[in-house]
Amino acid sequence: MISVEDNVVPSVVASLGVDVFDSGGLIESIEAVLAESEGWESRLGYEVGVAVIGAVRCGRWASRRFCLEEVISHVLEEVMVRSLAVLDWADRHPKGDVWARIMRHVVGALTDERALERTGGLISDRNGWRALRKLREELGLVDRSAVAIPWDVVGMVTAAPPAASSTVELGPTLDSLVDILVEAGVDDEVAVEGTRRVVDLAVNGERDRRHTRARADAATGLLGMLGITPSAAGAWMSLVSGSRRLGVDSAAVVQLRQHRPLSAVQVGWIRRVAAGVEAA
Repeated sequence: MISVEDNVVPSVVASLGVDVFDSGGLIESIEAVLAESEGWESRLGYEVGVAVIGAVRCGRWASRRFCLEEVISHVLEEVMVRSLAVLDWADRHPKGDVWARIMRHVVGALTDERALERTGGLISDRNGWRALRKLREELGLVDRSAVAIPWDVVGMVTAAPPAASSTVELGPTLDSLVDILVEAGVDDEVAVEGTRRVVDLAVNGERDRRHTRARADAATGLLGMLGITPSAAGAWMSLVSGSRRLGVDSAAVVQLRQHRPLSAVQVGWIRRVAAGVEAA
């Protein structure tokens, strides 16, 4: 069994005489393993897997953005589980960098995982993947098979949302929240764009600073441009992600997703949003 924790360095597959650090060597090694009757369960499969770990440790991943062990695990999944997809891509892109393609997928998968950690499952039943897609777009990863990443700066890339627009699409739960805000007196366009922006802010950055980001955005960012006061922005964030004091279960989206009536506290947040928009 291949251990990610092993301090593996060599990236050469001795029995094949190829170095998997090179894209051509990696493809040759994958093809050789798949030609084995036992595939990745064969001795050659183990040897190639160990060499792949060595290639990652030797420099195929040099950023501090993600933990090396996490990266190695995802690289092995790409190489071993998705071998045919890798070979198909290499066949369609004879001059392409297979390693770059693999790393794009790895960065995309790890970015998705981090975004899911940030949302805490609060971004409605169908909006989660859309929020993740937005993050991939901001990182230049929306088309993982075509977009090249400058590996010398990948560790410095952030998922900060654009200052004057939001591309989050609202799923059914957040659509319901928008409808409630409109009924409370918030302009339809402001309710839509404000909710999108709050979701932007909820999934970017530290979870315990969500409300701070929302209030700051009301002062200098898109929420402010929409005419939303800092107090209203904080209440809006509570509707989406829950308040600091009451926790994530206090989020209105949780109640709406479970088809439960809003609590008195949540109704109070809606009134604060409506009043804040009117007063701005």
